[in-house]
Amino acid sequence: MDYYPQSHMRIWYNTQNEDYPLHHHNALEVIQCLESTYRVIAGDQVYTLQEGDILFIPPHLQHELHPMGEGARFIFLMDLDPFRDLQGIFAFHLFMKEAWLCTPQVHGDLHPQMYQDFLEMADSYFKKEILWEGAIYVKLLQILLQISRQFLKKQTGGSEVAERQYREDYGKLSHLLHYIDDHYSEKITQEQAADIAGFSRFYFSRLFKQVTNSTFPDYLAHKRITEAQALLSTDCPITDIAFQTGFNNVSSFNRCFRKYANCSPSDYRARYRREHTPEEARRSRPGK
Repeated sequence: MDYYPQSHMRIWYNTQNEDYPLHHHNALEVIQCLESTYRVIAGDQVYTLQEGDILFIPPHLQHELHPMGEGARFIFLMDLDPFRDLQGIFAFHLFMKEAWLCTPQVHGDLHPQMYQDFLEMADSYFKKEILWEGAIYVKLLQILLQISRQFLKKQTGGSEVAERQYREDYGKLSHLLHYIDDHYSEKITQEQAADIAGFSRFYFSRLFKQVTNSTFPDYLAHKRITEAQALLSTDCPITDIAFQTGFNNVSSFNRCFRKYANCSPSDYRARYRREHTPEEARRSRPGK
């Protein structure tokens, strides 16, 4: 991402009435619709944002943007790496497997304060107040905490006993997910993953699917392909990328990449280069 110099974010006040084609990035994107409507296709879902709506798009989820006439919105692009080592931060990552839309009609308990917080975050950014980046991250962390707590209540049905067990199990899974982040390029079998988390193999398989909405092999493969996508934006040879992201040969890398990215690694790199020519980068930078 082309963040504001020496920071981990960029925020735009966007009034452009033009489409942004399919793309993704390693930042969390939040679109706060201020005026008119805004159509977003994120993953397999289509969202039509109304005035006041807030849409969260997780890192690396492919999406495209389509204004529906004149309008205005804030677009926040924020790096989550500063939160990476916080205990329990994976609660948000697990919840945000897909885009999430916050509306005043559906989320009356969360929306009013969240909407105001994002306005204040934008104000701090454009005024460049003292410690502005820290102030923004404090508010973002509070928002992620609120969303994650609501997700936890939904998962456990409000039961204190279920919540306590979920927290204990989640703590073990969180440790494993940190381990995967650091060792995804190595061979990790499902049996090894269960041992690292401290679960029986049967319980691990069921719990991992319940919490992440993904099997362990799929989760690991998706992590590797996500890292490969980032490397394909560089000049690193595709063969080297395959081995750096945990694949034994280029053929298996190509098959897996097609499965999760719907194109070959070489096609992905070619498309990236077409969409990031100097002229394209210059044209898109003022608005998004």
